[in-house]
Amino acid sequence: MTRRSPLAALIVQLTLAGASHAQTPQMLRDIWPGVCGSMPMLPVLMNGRIYFSATDVPTSRELYKSDGTPSGTILVRDINPGDGNSGILECQAVNGQLYFGAIDGVHGMELWRSDGTASGTALVKDFNTGPGHGMPNQMTEFNGAVYLAANGSSSGVELWRTDGTEAGTSLVKDIYPGTMNSNVSRMRVVNGLLFFWANDGVHGWEPWRSDGTEAGTALIKDIAPGSSTDDPGEIHALDEVAYFAAADADHGLELWRSDGTEAGTWMVKDINPGTEPSGISHLHVVGDRLMFLARTADHGDELWVSDGTEAGTQLVSDFSPGASSTGVFESLAANGLYYFFGYASGTAVGYELYASDGSSTWLVKDILPGPSSSFVGDLTAACGGVVFRADDGVHGAELWYTNGTEAGTYLLADILPGPDTSWPHELADMGHALFFGMQDPDLGREPWVCPCAFVGIEEHAEASELLIAPVPSHGPVRITLPDATNAWSLTFMDIRGRTVHSIPQATGTIQVDASDWGHGTYLVVARSKEREVKGRLVVE
Repeated sequence: MTRRSPLAALIVQLTLAGASHAQTPQMLRDIWPGVCGSMPMLPVLMNGRIYFSATDVPTSRELYKSDGTPSGTILVRDINPGDGNSGILECQAVNGQLYFGAIDGVHGMELWRSDGTASGTALVKDFNTGPGHGMPNQMTEFNGAVYLAANGSSSGVELWRTDGTEAGTSLVKDIYPGTMNSNVSRMRVVNGLLFFWANDGVHGWEPWRSDGTEAGTALIKDIAPGSSTDDPGEIHALDEVAYFAAADADHGLELWRSDGTEAGTWMVKDINPGTEPSGISHLHVVGDRLMFLARTADHGDELWVSDGTEAGTQLVSDFSPGASSTGVFESLAANGLYYFFGYASGTAVGYELYASDGSSTWLVKDILPGPSSSFVGDLTAACGGVVFRADDGVHGAELWYTNGTEAGTYLLADILPGPDTSWPHELADMGHALFFGMQDPDLGREPWVCPCAFVGIEEHAEASELLIAPVPSHGPVRITLPDATNAWSLTFMDIRGRTVHSIPQATGTIQVDASDWGHGTYLVVARSKEREVKGRLVVE
Protein backbone atom coordinates (compact mmCIF):
# COMPACT_ATOMS: atom_id res chain seq x y z
CA MET A 1 0.00 0.00 0.00
CA THR A 2 1.21 3.50 -0.84
CA ARG A 3 1.60 5.52 2.34
CA ARG A 4 2.05 9.25 2.60
CA SER A 5 2.84 11.73 5.31
CA PRO A 6 0.10 14.10 6.55
CA LEU A 7 1.83 16.91 4.68
CA ALA A 8 1.78 14.93 1.46
CA ALA A 9 -1.92 14.23 1.98
CA LEU A 10 -2.61 17.95 1.94
CA ILE A 11 -0.95 18.59 -1.39
CA VAL A 12 -2.43 15.79 -3.48
CA GLN A 13 -3.30 17.19 -6.92
CA LEU A 14 -6.37 16.36 -8.96
CA THR A 15 -5.70 14.18 -11.97
CA LEU A 16 -7.73 15.46 -14.93
CA ALA A 17 -7.15 14.66 -18.59
CA GLY A 18 -5.30 17.56 -20.16
CA ALA A 19 -5.25 19.66 -16.98
CA SER A 20 -2.34 21.96 -16.29
CA HIS A 21 -3.87 23.95 -13.45
CA ALA A 22 -5.45 21.23 -11.33
CA GLN A 23 -7.32 22.02 -8.13
CA THR A 24 -6.17 20.72 -4.75
CA PRO A 25 -8.41 18.60 -2.50
CA GLN A 26 -7.58 19.48 1.08
CA MET A 27 -8.16 17.87 4.43
CA LEU A 28 -10.12 20.31 6.54
CA ARG A 29 -8.98 19.10 9.93
CA ASP A 30 -7.44 16.03 11.52
CA ILE A 31 -10.14 15.93 14.20
CA TRP A 32 -9.07 12.60 15.66
CA PRO A 33 -5.30 12.31 15.09
CA GLY A 34 -4.01 8.90 14.13
CA VAL A 35 -5.29 6.18 11.85
CA CYS A 36 -8.82 5.85 13.29
CA GLY A 37 -10.27 9.10 11.99
CA SER A 38 -13.24 11.16 13.11
CA MET A 39 -15.75 9.54 10.69
CA PRO A 40 -17.59 12.73 9.56
CA MET A 41 -21.31 12.15 9.05
CA LEU A 42 -24.62 13.94 8.34
CA PRO A 43 -23.29 16.99 6.43
CA VAL A 44 -25.87 19.78 6.11
CA LEU A 45 -25.38 23.17 4.45
CA MET A 46 -26.66 26.17 6.40
CA ASN A 47 -25.82 29.84 5.94
CA GLY A 48 -22.85 29.02 3.69
CA ARG A 49 -21.27 26.55 6.11
CA ILE A 50 -21.32 22.78 6.37
CA TYR A 51 -22.40 21.28 9.69
CA PHE A 52 -21.53 17.67 10.43
CA SER A 53 -20.96 15.25 13.27
CA ALA A 54 -17.52 13.85 14.06
CA THR A 55 -15.71 12.13 16.89
CA ASP A 56 -12.36 13.01 18.47
CA VAL A 57 -12.21 10.02 20.85
CA PRO A 58 -13.90 6.60 20.61
CA THR A 59 -16.97 7.63 22.66
CA SER A 60 -17.38 11.30 21.81
CA ARG A 61 -19.36 12.34 18.71
CA GLU A 62 -20.16 16.05 18.57
CA LEU A 63 -21.31 18.83 16.23
CA TYR A 64 -18.76 20.57 13.99
CA LYS A 65 -18.98 23.21 11.29
CA SER A 66 -16.73 24.31 8.42
CA ASP A 67 -16.50 27.25 6.03
CA GLY A 68 -14.38 25.14 3.69
CA THR A 69 -11.02 26.09 5.20
CA PRO A 70 -8.88 24.27 7.81
CA SER A 71 -8.93 27.25 10.20
CA GLY A 72 -12.70 27.55 9.79
CA THR A 73 -13.40 23.92 10.69
CA ILE A 74 -14.26 23.94 14.40
CA LEU A 75 -16.27 22.27 17.15
CA VAL A 76 -19.59 24.07 17.61
CA ARG A 77 -20.22 22.85 21.16
CA ASP A 78 -19.26 19.92 23.37
CA ILE A 79 -22.88 18.95 24.05
CA ASN A 80 -22.06 15.89 26.14
CA PRO A 81 -18.97 17.22 27.94
CA GLY A 82 -15.68 15.36 28.06
CA ASP A 83 -15.68 11.86 26.64
CA GLY A 84 -19.49 11.66 26.57
CA ASN A 85 -21.17 10.89 23.25
CA SER A 86 -23.85 13.31 22.08
CA GLY A 87 -24.71 10.89 19.27
CA ILE A 88 -25.89 13.63 16.85
CA LEU A 89 -29.03 12.42 15.03
CA GLU A 90 -30.65 13.65 11.79
CA CYS A 91 -29.52 17.24 11.23
CA GLN A 92 -31.92 19.55 9.37
CA ALA A 93 -31.51 23.27 8.56
CA VAL A 94 -34.73 25.28 8.94
CA ASN A 95 -35.08 29.07 8.98
CA GLY A 96 -31.36 29.64 9.61
CA GLN A 97 -31.25 27.23 12.55
CA LEU A 98 -29.90 23.69 12.65
CA TYR A 99 -32.23 21.19 14.33
CA PHE A 100 -30.95 17.80 15.42
CA GLY A 101 -31.17 15.11 18.03
CA ALA A 102 -28.48 14.92 20.74
CA ILE A 103 -27.70 13.50 24.19
CA ASP A 104 -26.20 15.84 26.78
CA GLY A 105 -25.59 13.30 29.57
CA VAL A 106 -28.62 14.47 31.56
CA HIS A 107 -31.41 14.00 29.04
CA GLY A 108 -31.80 11.23 26.52
CA MET A 109 -31.79 11.74 22.75
CA GLU A 110 -33.80 14.94 22.49
CA LEU A 111 -34.32 17.94 20.19
CA TRP A 112 -31.60 20.59 19.99
CA ARG A 113 -31.07 23.63 17.81
CA SER A 114 -28.01 25.68 16.90
CA ASP A 115 -27.26 28.97 15.16
CA GLY A 116 -23.66 27.83 14.71
CA THR A 117 -22.29 29.26 17.95
CA ALA A 118 -21.69 27.52 21.27
CA SER A 119 -23.96 29.93 23.14
CA GLY A 120 -26.64 29.58 20.47
CA THR A 121 -26.71 25.78 20.71
CA ALA A 122 -29.36 24.64 23.19
CA LEU A 123 -31.85 21.96 24.14
CA VAL A 124 -35.28 22.75 22.70
CA LYS A 125 -37.48 20.14 24.37
CA ASP A 126 -37.14 17.08 26.61
CA PHE A 127 -39.98 15.11 25.04
CA ASN A 128 -39.37 11.94 27.05
CA THR A 129 -38.69 13.41 30.49
CA GLY A 130 -35.45 12.40 32.16
CA PRO A 131 -32.98 9.93 30.64
CA GLY A 132 -35.60 8.44 28.28
CA HIS A 133 -35.21 9.15 24.56
CA GLY A 134 -37.53 11.45 22.61
CA MET A 135 -35.77 10.38 19.37
CA PRO A 136 -36.72 13.47 17.34
CA ASN A 137 -36.70 12.89 13.57
CA GLN A 138 -38.38 13.85 10.30
CA MET A 139 -37.74 17.58 10.93
CA THR A 140 -39.66 19.49 8.22
CA GLU A 141 -40.31 23.20 7.70
CA PHE A 142 -44.02 24.02 7.42
CA ASN A 143 -45.81 27.36 7.85
CA GLY A 144 -42.76 28.98 9.46
CA ALA A 145 -42.34 26.26 12.11
CA VAL A 146 -40.59 22.91 12.37
CA TYR A 147 -42.76 19.79 12.39
CA LEU A 148 -41.27 16.52 13.57
CA ALA A 149 -41.95 13.08 14.96
CA ALA A 150 -40.97 12.54 18.59
CA ASN A 151 -41.61 10.10 21.42
CA GLY A 152 -43.38 11.94 24.24
CA SER A 153 -43.60 10.62 27.80
CA SER A 154 -47.38 10.28 27.59
CA SER A 155 -48.03 10.19 23.85
CA GLY A 156 -45.70 7.74 22.12
CA VAL A 157 -44.23 8.69 18.71
CA GLU A 158 -46.51 11.43 17.38
CA LEU A 159 -46.59 14.67 15.36
CA TRP A 160 -45.12 17.74 17.08
CA ARG A 161 -44.33 21.30 16.10
CA THR A 162 -41.81 23.83 17.43
CA ASP A 163 -40.68 27.40 16.90
CA GLY A 164 -37.30 26.55 18.43
CA THR A 165 -38.29 27.29 22.03
CA GLU A 166 -39.58 24.97 24.73
CA ALA A 167 -42.67 27.11 25.25
CA GLY A 168 -43.34 27.06 21.52
CA THR A 169 -43.11 23.27 21.24
CA SER A 170 -46.38 21.36 21.37
CA LEU A 171 -48.07 18.13 20.33
CA VAL A 172 -50.14 18.65 17.17
CA LYS A 173 -52.27 15.54 17.56
CA ASP A 174 -52.12 12.24 19.45
CA ILE A 175 -52.99 10.17 16.37
CA TYR A 176 -52.71 6.81 18.16
CA PRO A 177 -54.14 7.81 21.58
CA GLY A 178 -52.21 6.99 24.70
CA THR A 179 -48.62 5.80 24.75
CA MET A 180 -48.86 3.76 21.56
CA ASN A 181 -46.87 4.96 18.54
CA SER A 182 -48.46 6.33 15.38
CA ASN A 183 -44.93 6.33 13.90
CA VAL A 184 -45.39 9.51 11.87
CA SER A 185 -43.00 9.37 8.92
CA ARG A 186 -42.15 10.53 5.36
CA MET A 187 -43.33 14.13 5.85
CA ARG A 188 -43.70 16.29 2.74
CA VAL A 189 -45.25 19.73 2.27
CA VAL A 190 -47.58 19.75 -0.74
CA ASN A 191 -49.83 22.68 -1.72
CA GLY A 192 -50.08 24.18 1.77
CA LEU A 193 -50.59 20.89 3.59
CA LEU A 194 -48.26 18.56 5.46
CA PHE A 195 -48.60 15.01 4.10
CA PHE A 196 -47.25 12.02 6.03
CA TRP A 197 -47.84 8.37 6.88
CA ALA A 198 -49.24 7.38 10.27
CA ASN A 199 -50.97 4.51 12.07
CA ASP A 200 -53.95 5.39 14.28
CA GLY A 201 -54.31 1.83 15.58
CA VAL A 202 -57.45 1.22 13.51
CA HIS A 203 -56.54 1.76 9.86
CA GLY A 204 -52.91 0.74 9.82
CA TRP A 205 -50.26 2.87 8.10
CA GLU A 206 -52.15 5.23 5.80
CA PRO A 207 -51.71 8.71 4.28
CA TRP A 208 -52.55 11.65 6.58
CA ARG A 209 -52.51 15.39 6.19
CA SER A 210 -52.30 18.37 8.53
CA ASP A 211 -52.77 22.12 8.33
CA GLY A 212 -50.85 22.45 11.61
CA THR A 213 -53.86 22.23 13.91
CA GLU A 214 -55.30 19.27 15.80
CA ALA A 215 -58.68 19.64 14.06
CA GLY A 216 -56.98 19.94 10.68
CA THR A 217 -54.93 16.76 11.11
CA ALA A 218 -56.80 13.81 9.64
CA LEU A 219 -56.65 10.54 7.77
CA ILE A 220 -56.86 11.18 4.01
CA LYS A 221 -58.00 7.76 2.84
CA ASP A 222 -58.01 4.20 4.14
CA ILE A 223 -56.40 2.79 1.00
CA ALA A 224 -55.86 -0.71 2.40
CA PRO A 225 -58.73 -1.34 4.84
CA GLY A 226 -57.65 -2.97 8.07
CA SER A 227 -54.55 -2.62 10.18
CA SER A 228 -51.84 -3.11 7.56
CA THR A 229 -48.49 -1.71 8.71
CA ASP A 230 -46.44 -1.81 5.51
CA ASP A 231 -44.32 1.30 4.93
CA PRO A 232 -45.29 2.61 1.46
CA GLY A 233 -42.24 4.85 1.07
CA GLU A 234 -41.53 8.49 0.22
CA ILE A 235 -44.13 11.11 -0.69
CA HIS A 236 -43.29 13.43 -3.60
CA ALA A 237 -44.79 16.73 -4.75
CA LEU A 238 -45.59 17.61 -8.38
CA ASP A 239 -47.95 20.37 -9.54
CA GLU A 240 -49.52 20.79 -6.09
CA VAL A 241 -50.35 17.08 -5.87
CA ALA A 242 -48.79 14.41 -3.63
CA TYR A 243 -47.59 11.17 -5.24
CA PHE A 244 -46.65 7.95 -3.49
CA ALA A 245 -46.71 4.17 -3.80
CA ALA A 246 -49.57 2.31 -2.12
CA ALA A 247 -51.47 -0.99 -2.31
CA ASP A 248 -55.22 -1.44 -1.93
CA ALA A 249 -57.31 -4.63 -1.63
CA ASP A 250 -57.46 -5.25 -5.36
CA HIS A 251 -54.02 -4.10 -6.53
CA GLY A 252 -50.44 -4.52 -5.51
CA LEU A 253 -48.06 -1.64 -4.83
CA GLU A 254 -48.80 0.98 -7.51
CA LEU A 255 -48.55 4.74 -8.10
CA TRP A 256 -51.15 6.89 -6.31
CA ARG A 257 -51.91 10.59 -6.15
CA SER A 258 -53.72 12.81 -3.63
CA ASP A 259 -54.80 16.43 -3.21
CA GLY A 260 -55.34 15.85 0.52
CA THR A 261 -58.99 14.82 0.28
CA GLU A 262 -60.48 11.31 0.16
CA ALA A 263 -62.29 12.03 -3.11
CA GLY A 264 -59.10 13.42 -4.62
CA THR A 265 -57.01 10.35 -3.78
CA TRP A 266 -56.78 7.59 -6.37
CA MET A 267 -54.48 5.16 -8.13
CA VAL A 268 -52.82 6.71 -11.18
CA LYS A 269 -52.38 3.47 -13.11
CA ASP A 270 -52.44 -0.26 -12.46
CA ILE A 271 -49.05 -0.79 -14.12
CA ASN A 272 -48.91 -4.50 -13.32
CA PRO A 273 -52.62 -5.45 -13.65
CA GLY A 274 -54.26 -7.39 -10.87
CA THR A 275 -53.04 -8.06 -7.37
CA GLU A 276 -49.41 -8.56 -8.34
CA PRO A 277 -47.45 -5.43 -7.35
CA SER A 278 -45.47 -3.34 -9.81
CA GLY A 279 -43.18 -2.64 -6.89
CA ILE A 280 -42.88 1.13 -7.41
CA SER A 281 -39.47 2.27 -6.16
CA HIS A 282 -36.80 4.91 -6.71
CA LEU A 283 -39.46 7.55 -7.32
CA HIS A 284 -38.20 11.06 -8.20
CA VAL A 285 -39.62 14.26 -9.64
CA VAL A 286 -37.68 15.05 -12.81
CA GLY A 287 -38.69 18.37 -14.33
CA ASP A 288 -42.48 18.32 -14.78
CA ARG A 289 -42.83 14.53 -14.55
CA LEU A 290 -42.30 11.61 -12.22
CA MET A 291 -39.81 8.84 -12.95
CA PHE A 292 -39.59 5.54 -11.11
CA LEU A 293 -38.81 1.84 -11.37
CA ALA A 294 -41.79 -0.48 -11.91
CA ARG A 295 -42.28 -4.15 -12.80
CA THR A 296 -44.54 -5.85 -15.34
CA ALA A 297 -44.68 -9.46 -16.48
CA ASP A 298 -43.73 -8.51 -20.04
CA HIS A 299 -40.87 -6.11 -19.32
CA GLY A 300 -39.53 -6.93 -15.87
CA ASP A 301 -38.25 -4.01 -13.78
CA GLU A 302 -37.83 -0.94 -15.99
CA LEU A 303 -37.98 2.86 -15.81
CA TRP A 304 -41.39 4.47 -16.15
CA VAL A 305 -42.46 8.09 -16.51
CA SER A 306 -45.73 9.78 -15.50
CA ASP A 307 -47.38 13.18 -15.79
CA GLY A 308 -49.93 12.16 -13.15
CA THR A 309 -52.51 10.76 -15.56
CA GLU A 310 -53.18 7.15 -16.54
CA ALA A 311 -52.58 7.87 -20.22
CA GLY A 312 -49.43 9.79 -19.43
CA THR A 313 -47.91 6.97 -17.36
CA GLN A 314 -45.71 5.00 -19.72
CA LEU A 315 -42.68 2.77 -20.01
CA VAL A 316 -39.63 4.86 -20.91
CA SER A 317 -38.01 2.04 -22.84
CA ASP A 318 -37.51 -1.70 -22.49
CA PHE A 319 -33.87 -1.13 -21.63
CA SER A 320 -33.34 -4.79 -20.69
CA PRO A 321 -35.38 -6.40 -23.49
CA GLY A 322 -38.21 -8.78 -22.73
CA ALA A 323 -38.91 -9.92 -19.20
CA SER A 324 -35.33 -9.19 -18.17
CA SER A 325 -34.91 -6.40 -15.64
CA THR A 326 -32.96 -3.18 -15.34
CA GLY A 327 -31.54 -3.11 -11.82
CA VAL A 328 -31.48 0.17 -9.88
CA PHE A 329 -29.51 0.32 -6.64
CA GLU A 330 -29.16 4.07 -6.13
CA SER A 331 -30.88 6.92 -7.94
CA LEU A 332 -30.89 10.72 -8.10
CA ALA A 333 -32.75 13.44 -9.99
CA ALA A 334 -30.50 16.33 -11.05
CA ASN A 335 -30.51 18.94 -13.81
CA GLY A 336 -33.47 17.42 -15.64
CA LEU A 337 -32.07 13.89 -15.73
CA TYR A 338 -32.72 10.70 -13.78
CA TYR A 339 -29.40 9.10 -12.79
CA PHE A 340 -29.08 5.60 -11.44
CA PHE A 341 -26.42 3.10 -10.50
CA GLY A 342 -27.46 -0.28 -11.82
CA TYR A 343 -27.25 -2.81 -14.63
CA ALA A 344 -29.00 -3.87 -17.81
CA SER A 345 -29.58 -7.61 -18.16
CA GLY A 346 -28.13 -9.26 -21.21
CA THR A 347 -25.33 -6.73 -21.70
CA ALA A 348 -21.58 -7.16 -21.27
CA VAL A 349 -21.53 -4.25 -18.80
CA GLY A 350 -21.45 -4.60 -15.02
CA TYR A 351 -23.03 -2.29 -12.46
CA GLU A 352 -22.44 1.21 -13.87
CA LEU A 353 -23.87 4.72 -14.12
CA TYR A 354 -26.94 5.25 -16.33
CA ALA A 355 -29.15 8.25 -17.06
CA SER A 356 -32.58 8.94 -18.56
CA ASP A 357 -34.43 12.02 -19.75
CA GLY A 358 -37.83 10.29 -19.64
CA SER A 359 -37.73 9.47 -23.34
CA SER A 360 -34.68 7.23 -23.52
CA THR A 361 -32.17 5.61 -21.17
CA TRP A 362 -28.44 5.33 -21.78
CA LEU A 363 -25.21 4.11 -20.24
CA VAL A 364 -23.40 7.28 -19.19
CA LYS A 365 -19.99 5.61 -19.12
CA ASP A 366 -18.60 2.10 -18.69
CA ILE A 367 -16.20 3.30 -16.00
CA LEU A 368 -14.73 -0.15 -15.41
CA PRO A 369 -14.93 -1.58 -18.95
CA GLY A 370 -16.38 -5.03 -19.49
CA PRO A 371 -18.56 -7.17 -17.22
CA SER A 372 -16.87 -6.01 -14.02
CA SER A 373 -18.53 -3.23 -12.02
CA SER A 374 -17.28 0.19 -10.97
CA PHE A 375 -19.72 0.15 -8.02
CA VAL A 376 -20.86 3.75 -8.30
CA GLY A 377 -22.10 5.22 -5.01
CA ASP A 378 -23.01 8.41 -3.14
CA LEU A 379 -24.65 10.10 -6.14
CA THR A 380 -24.78 13.79 -5.15
CA ALA A 381 -25.98 16.88 -7.00
CA ALA A 382 -23.02 19.24 -6.61
CA CYS A 383 -20.94 21.79 -8.48
CA GLY A 384 -23.42 22.09 -11.35
CA GLY A 385 -23.53 18.37 -12.12
CA VAL A 386 -23.39 15.05 -10.28
CA VAL A 387 -20.42 13.95 -8.19
CA PHE A 388 -20.05 10.34 -7.09
CA ARG A 389 -17.64 7.59 -6.05
CA ALA A 390 -16.48 4.93 -8.50
CA ASP A 391 -13.65 2.46 -9.07
CA ASP A 392 -12.27 2.22 -12.61
CA GLY A 393 -9.91 -0.65 -11.73
CA VAL A 394 -6.85 1.59 -11.98
CA HIS A 395 -7.28 4.36 -9.40
CA GLY A 396 -9.35 2.66 -6.71
CA ALA A 397 -12.65 4.10 -5.44
CA GLU A 398 -12.26 7.86 -5.96
CA LEU A 399 -14.26 10.99 -6.81
CA TRP A 400 -15.87 11.27 -10.25
CA TYR A 401 -18.01 13.89 -11.99
CA THR A 402 -20.66 13.71 -14.73
CA ASN A 403 -22.96 15.98 -16.69
CA GLY A 404 -24.83 12.97 -18.11
CA THR A 405 -22.64 12.46 -21.16
CA GLU A 406 -19.72 10.10 -21.68
CA ALA A 407 -17.37 12.97 -22.59
CA GLY A 408 -18.48 14.88 -19.49
CA THR A 409 -17.82 11.95 -17.13
CA TYR A 410 -14.34 11.80 -15.68
CA LEU A 411 -12.16 11.14 -12.66
CA LEU A 412 -11.89 14.23 -10.49
CA ALA A 413 -9.19 13.19 -8.10
CA ASP A 414 -6.96 10.19 -7.55
CA ILE A 415 -6.48 11.28 -3.96
CA LEU A 416 -4.63 8.12 -3.00
CA PRO A 417 -2.50 7.62 -6.13
CA GLY A 418 -2.65 4.30 -7.92
CA PRO A 419 -4.99 1.43 -6.97
CA ASP A 420 -5.27 2.49 -3.30
CA THR A 421 -8.75 3.76 -2.51
CA SER A 422 -9.75 6.89 -0.61
CA TRP A 423 -13.44 5.75 -0.61
CA PRO A 424 -15.04 9.24 -0.48
CA HIS A 425 -18.40 9.30 1.27
CA GLU A 426 -20.90 11.72 2.88
CA LEU A 427 -20.65 14.07 -0.11
CA ALA A 428 -22.30 17.51 0.19
CA ASP A 429 -22.46 20.58 -2.04
CA MET A 430 -21.20 23.79 -0.45
CA GLY A 431 -21.89 25.78 -3.62
CA HIS A 432 -18.28 26.84 -4.10
CA ALA A 433 -16.81 23.51 -3.02
CA LEU A 434 -17.49 19.82 -2.45
CA PHE A 435 -17.40 18.51 1.13
CA PHE A 436 -16.67 14.83 1.69
CA GLY A 437 -15.22 12.32 4.11
CA MET A 438 -12.17 10.37 2.95
CA GLN A 439 -10.09 7.44 4.18
CA ASP A 440 -6.33 8.03 4.35
CA PRO A 441 -4.04 5.18 5.54
CA ASP A 442 -2.08 7.57 7.77
CA LEU A 443 -4.81 9.98 8.87
CA GLY A 444 -7.92 7.82 9.06
CA ARG A 445 -11.32 9.00 7.80
CA GLU A 446 -11.50 12.78 8.09
CA PRO A 447 -13.39 15.70 6.47
CA TRP A 448 -12.01 17.00 3.17
CA VAL A 449 -12.99 19.68 0.67
CA CYS A 450 -12.35 20.28 -3.03
CA PRO A 451 -13.13 23.51 -4.94
CA CYS A 452 -15.92 23.40 -7.50
CA ALA A 453 -13.76 25.24 -10.04
CA PHE A 454 -12.63 21.89 -11.46
CA VAL A 455 -16.14 20.84 -12.43
CA GLY A 456 -18.16 21.10 -15.61
CA ILE A 457 -15.38 22.62 -17.70
CA GLU A 458 -13.58 20.50 -20.23
CA GLU A 459 -9.85 20.95 -19.75
CA HIS A 460 -7.91 21.91 -22.90
CA ALA A 461 -5.00 23.91 -21.53
CA GLU A 462 -2.23 21.91 -23.19
CA ALA A 463 -4.00 20.67 -26.31
CA SER A 464 -6.06 23.77 -27.10
CA GLU A 465 -5.27 25.86 -30.16
CA LEU A 466 -6.33 28.91 -28.16
CA LEU A 467 -3.38 30.66 -26.54
CA ILE A 468 -4.57 32.17 -23.28
CA ALA A 469 -2.23 34.15 -21.04
CA PRO A 470 -1.52 34.73 -18.30
CA VAL A 471 -2.72 31.60 -16.49
CA PRO A 472 -3.89 32.27 -13.87
CA SER A 473 -5.04 35.81 -14.53
CA HIS A 474 -5.71 38.66 -12.13
CA GLY A 475 -7.45 40.88 -14.68
CA PRO A 476 -6.75 41.44 -18.40
CA VAL A 477 -6.32 38.23 -20.44
CA ARG A 478 -4.79 37.91 -23.90
CA ILE A 479 -6.37 35.35 -26.22
CA THR A 480 -4.74 34.44 -29.52
CA LEU A 481 -7.09 32.74 -31.96
CA PRO A 482 -5.76 29.80 -34.03
CA ASP A 483 -6.38 31.28 -37.49
CA ALA A 484 -6.02 35.03 -38.03
CA THR A 485 -7.70 34.86 -41.46
CA ASN A 486 -11.08 33.73 -40.09
CA ALA A 487 -13.58 35.55 -37.90
CA TRP A 488 -14.41 33.88 -34.61
CA SER A 489 -17.20 34.27 -32.06
CA LEU A 490 -16.23 33.72 -28.43
CA THR A 491 -18.36 32.61 -25.50
CA PHE A 492 -17.12 32.52 -21.89
CA MET A 493 -18.98 30.25 -19.43
CA ASP A 494 -18.65 29.63 -15.70
CA ILE A 495 -18.59 26.23 -13.99
CA ARG A 496 -22.40 25.98 -14.07
CA GLY A 497 -22.59 26.59 -17.81
CA ARG A 498 -23.81 30.19 -17.55
CA THR A 499 -22.51 32.69 -20.09
CA VAL A 500 -20.61 35.51 -18.36
CA HIS A 501 -19.30 37.24 -21.47
CA SER A 502 -19.43 36.96 -25.26
CA ILE A 503 -17.71 38.51 -28.25
CA PRO A 504 -19.63 38.20 -31.53
CA GLN A 505 -16.62 38.64 -33.83
CA ALA A 506 -12.84 38.64 -33.34
CA THR A 507 -9.63 37.86 -35.19
CA GLY A 508 -5.95 37.54 -34.27
CA THR A 509 -5.15 38.43 -30.66
CA ILE A 510 -7.69 40.10 -28.39
CA GLN A 511 -7.72 41.26 -24.77
CA VAL A 512 -10.54 40.48 -22.32
CA ASP A 513 -10.93 42.08 -18.90
CA ALA A 514 -12.05 39.31 -16.52
CA SER A 515 -11.32 41.16 -13.30
CA ASP A 516 -14.97 41.43 -12.27
CA TRP A 517 -15.99 37.86 -13.14
CA GLY A 518 -15.08 36.41 -9.78
CA HIS A 519 -12.45 33.84 -8.89
CA GLY A 520 -12.74 30.53 -10.69
CA THR A 521 -12.27 28.63 -13.92
CA TYR A 522 -14.09 29.55 -17.12
CA LEU A 523 -14.61 27.68 -20.37
CA VAL A 524 -13.74 29.62 -23.52
CA VAL A 525 -15.50 28.44 -26.69
CA ALA A 526 -14.35 29.92 -30.02
CA ARG A 527 -16.35 29.17 -33.18
CA SER A 528 -15.66 29.94 -36.81
CA LYS A 529 -17.62 28.80 -39.88
CA GLU A 530 -15.47 25.69 -40.12
CA ARG A 531 -14.86 24.53 -36.55
CA GLU A 532 -14.97 24.99 -32.80
CA VAL A 533 -12.08 25.10 -30.33
CA LYS A 534 -12.06 25.37 -26.54
CA GLY A 535 -9.73 26.61 -23.86
CA ARG A 536 -9.61 27.30 -20.15
CA LEU A 537 -9.30 30.68 -18.45
CA VAL A 538 -8.46 30.87 -14.74
CA VAL A 539 -9.17 34.01 -12.70
CA GLU A 540 -7.58 34.42 -9.26
